[in-house]
Amino acid sequence: MDIDNHLSDQDMVCLRSRVIALENIVVAMLAGGSHDQRAIVHDMAMFVRPPLDAVQDRLTMHAADLMDHLTDRATRFARVLA
Repeated sequence: MDIDNHLSDQDMVCLRSRVIALENIVVAMLAGGSHDQRAIVHDMAMFVRPPLDAVQDRLTMHAADLMDHLTDRATRFARVLA
C-alpha cells in the first residue's frame, strides 16, 4: 500500500496554528496552577534529558528545553495575573 505522507501548505499552516494554540493553553493552565505544579514540569524536563554519559538526542533535548520555556512563560504570566 502506497500512502502519501506529505502535508499540503494549508495543512501545515493549520497544524502550526493548533500547536501554537495548545502551547498557549498549556501556559495558561500552568499559570493558574501552583508553583509546585510548574516545578513538576521542570523536574520532568530534567528527567527526559539523557544523562551526560549517554547519547544526546537533539530532539529530546529540544523538547526538554521547550518544557522549561513553557513553565518559565507560565511563571511570568502568573505574576501578571497576581
